[in-house]
Amino acid sequence: MSEQNMDPKKRNIIIGCSVAGAVVVIAAIIAVIFTTGALNKIGIGSSSANTVSYSDTERFSQGISIEGIDISGMTKEEAMEALLQAEVYPKGYDIQLTLEEQTVTLTGKELPFDLHLQDTIDEAYEYNWHCDEEEHASRVAELSVTPKDFELKPTLISEELEPKLAELSAPFNRDAQEPTITGYYNGGFNVSEPIDGRKVKTDELAAKVEELLKTEKTGTIEVPVEVIKCTKTAEDIKANMQKLGSYSTVSTNTANGNHNMKLAANATNGTILQPGEQFSFNGTTGNTTNGSNGYLPATAISGGEFIQEYGGGICQVSSTIYGAALRSNMTIVTRYNHTYPSSYVPIGLDATVSYGSLDFVFRNDTDYPVYIAAGMDGTTVWVTFYGYQSPEYDTIEPSAWITENISKPTAEYNTDNSLAPNPNPLSAARLKRSGNPGYKTAASRTYYKNGVAVKTETLPSSYYPAFADVYVIPPKGGSVPDPEPTPEPEPEPTPPPSSSEQPPSSSEAPPVSSDTQTSSSEANNSEGNSSYSSN
Repeated sequence: MSEQNMDPKKRNIIIGCSVAGAVVVIAAIIAVIFTTGALNKIGIGSSSANTVSYSDTERFSQGISIEGIDISGMTKEEAMEALLQAEVYPKGYDIQLTLEEQTVTLTGKELPFDLHLQDTIDEAYEYNWHCDEEEHASRVAELSVTPKDFELKPTLISEELEPKLAELSAPFNRDAQEPTITGYYNGGFNVSEPIDGRKVKTDELAAKVEELLKTEKTGTIEVPVEVIKCTKTAEDIKANMQKLGSYSTVSTNTANGNHNMKLAANATNGTILQPGEQFSFNGTTGNTTNGSNGYLPATAISGGEFIQEYGGGICQVSSTIYGAALRSNMTIVTRYNHTYPSSYVPIGLDATVSYGSLDFVFRNDTDYPVYIAAGMDGTTVWVTFYGYQSPEYDTIEPSAWITENISKPTAEYNTDNSLAPNPNPLSAARLKRSGNPGYKTAASRTYYKNGVAVKTETLPSSYYPAFADVYVIPPKGGSVPDPEPTPEPEPEPTPPPSSSEQPPSSSEAPPVSSDTQTSSSEANNSEGNSSYSSN
């Protein structure tokens, strides 16, 4: 039946069914397209059955971590960055290195592992995504209840193990502690007992650690060491502690200066120098330039002038120590001479100090410790060294001599404008600083055995500069004051004549004395000579 002859009602039904069918087909196509795209986006849909392919937009589900580092919602690249930033390390490793009462613990953080981070990231990713839709949904649900932490699977880097263990086992190493002096009591020395040293055998330790790690993550290993024996005994030290050399000086300083000397000597007393160790005077006394350590103002030399400053007088102690050190075979490292030769030691054998700038330093180059005793009794400063006496000599005598005399320069006159002007300034000169000639000296010490010289060593030379007398004078000006006139003597009253005396005749004139003129002339010459002498 043709469409024209068809019943209109039936025709409408057919058209409606066709449209409905078309809508169903289109809806089905759209559903397929949407579903495929969506699944591909979240990593479920794939060209191969039940697997997904990786894309940069895929992220880890909630509840996934690696060695405790949460990587939920991250891409692989972001997960790698997070692990590196957190300095992740494998957990569960606990190896105890022990020796006597010492213990060092090795964990996965200290051991040199290749962590294979990418492998663990890939493992976590595959667990999260490489599965079918149903399994993925199940894992996501499970992760929301029970998070999953992935462990690293490290491998030991054998060639890095021994250097790492050398670093980590350093606390087990110990230098040999030779016996040494601990004090001086009642004429004898107290000496400590020797303590042998030890050094870790890192090659053997590395082999033990590597063997343990093949099967275990935990365990205890006793550290293998090489024992380093001491070279001396306490008895050896006691037997070789003898008086080496001593020296003393007498103070002519002030009470404050003597106080400072006693402080410096007491600070030095009891010093023990181990073989190769240096003595620093400034390091021993501490700061002497203020009152913080008890030092008082006393006479000292600064800029060629004698002044009052904190710590004045301590140079006598440093010079006394120098004298004892020279006689005790100490090696002189740093020494300075004074500006002026000192009165308390021979020229060329002094040692000046100034805290913060000039120090006196010597070193113990013997194989035994040296003990320094020092003090001040009354006005006498004394220092004595004890230590090993070489059989090659029995005494040491230092000496110094002048190699050049330097004349005192011409006097200097400095004008002080604060003084009243004077027409003859030199006549009013005031001595500010006394000058002195200068010297250059050489020095040496000679070693004797039974009175016979066996060797001589050169000591530091000295230079004492010459200084001119320095005067302060007023500025030139004003005029020469006239001499004050000699007052005329008052005439003595004429006594009334006695009954036996008669007044002189009015015709008699008083005699003229030539002595009066001579005296006046001599007085003028005397004034002139005095003025000339002042010039």
